[in-house]
Amino acid sequence: ATARLQDVLLGLTSPMTTAICQTALGSMTAALSSTIMRRAHLASNPQEAAQAQAELDIARVKRLLDSSSR
Repeated sequence: ATARLQDVLLGLTSPMTTAICQTALGSMTAALSSTIMRRAHLASNPQEAAQAQAELDIARVKRLLDSSSR
C-alpha cells in the first residue's frame, strides 16, 4: 500500500506528460538545461518574451534580461 501511494504521489509531482500532453522532462538536469536554453532564447528575443505575458513592456523586458546576465 505504501509503494502504491508513493507511485501516485510521484505521478502527481512528476507527471510523465504535461497539461498539454507533451512528454515531461525526465530529470532535474533536463529541467535546468531547458530553463537555461529558454532564458537564452528569450534574452535574444525580448518581443517574444513580452508576448508570453501580453501586458509587459518590451523595453523593460529587454532591460531586465540584460541586467540579469551580468
